[in-house]
Amino acid sequence: MGQSFAETRPTSGHLALAALLRKGLVKHVISQNVDGLHLRSGIAPAKLCELHGNVFRERCPGCGKEYMRSFDVTGKSAYHRHGTERACEHAKCARTELRDTIVYFGEKIASADLVTAQEQSERCDLAIFVGSSLKVLQHYKFIWQQPPKPQRKRVVIVNLQPTPKDRAAELKINGRCDAVLEQLATLCELSPLPYSPAKDEVLKRAVAPAPGSALASRAKRQDESEEEDDAEAQDELEAPAPPAPLPPLRALSPRMRAPSPRLMARASSIDSVKASPPEGGRALSPAAAPAAPASAAAAAAPKKRKAPSAATAAAPLKCKAKCGFFASADNADGLCSKCCAKRAEEMAQWHGALSKKRFST
Repeated sequence: MGQSFAETRPTSGHLALAALLRKGLVKHVISQNVDGLHLRSGIAPAKLCELHGNVFRERCPGCGKEYMRSFDVTGKSAYHRHGTERACEHAKCARTELRDTIVYFGEKIASADLVTAQEQSERCDLAIFVGSSLKVLQHYKFIWQQPPKPQRKRVVIVNLQPTPKDRAAELKINGRCDAVLEQLATLCELSPLPYSPAKDEVLKRAVAPAPGSALASRAKRQDESEEEDDAEAQDELEAPAPPAPLPPLRALSPRMRAPSPRLMARASSIDSVKASPPEGGRALSPAAAPAAPASAAAAAAPKKRKAPSAATAAAPLKCKAKCGFFASADNADGLCSKCCAKRAEEMAQWHGALSKKRFST
């Protein structure tokens, strides 16, 4: 993981540039960085213009007072959302919420910083662009444009990669910024001072937020409520989920409840076979059926059929449909098994047509 802005320290290039400023060889520094390292390297705030803001600085929109903090104030910052949930300590501001000074892509630069950068750009006779791609200068082209005659500004670019303004520069140095600034300080017979936290402008000018402010307490209550909501959500996730309800049973239609013609024909044929007369030509009556065995030994013995009596014996009847077959004994209509199956099929078709008509109406 990378370091936070508060954990970073100025590099040798920042310290060399601060030494050039103390000597008077560099008059002003215009920076596009937001890390605040130029200020922490020892450059005075009056000699520094941070166009895109500083992560350690927040400003009151009412009175314009600025507060330097020892921590990053952009924790809840976003595009067009710069509130820091800290209040201004000025009595006339009625505890107005402070805003950070960061300029996101697509936002406008503060007018005061833009005016300062334009004035310093018009006064200088040498502009050194260090580590800039010169692609984000559309809204302030005066920084690299030539001032009106008879003044003339020379341009020097220090960058590893090519830039769109290389042809307009009198000198282009393809090198690392720290190495070039160190050599420049050495040629000017300057020795950069080492970084000292005691001389850090951010740490020296840092002001702690006022305790018990309304915005701070509101933010604390909001954080506590969010923690409670997270705990409740976690408890809900850990609790077993209730079983899903079963879908309701679908009622069967009359057509689906109608008997199958094939099953009815098969049942009728089985009944006719059971009721068919034996080889003697006469059907067995229920009274002439053999009695059940009295013991296991009697059940193992072969069963003998008794001949039907003359009173119970009856001659088989022919089918009333005049098909030539004998009628089934258990059929009250006097039909054979074939005609009975045909009639059952007709009845099933009639029931299906009737149920279809009911549903359609």
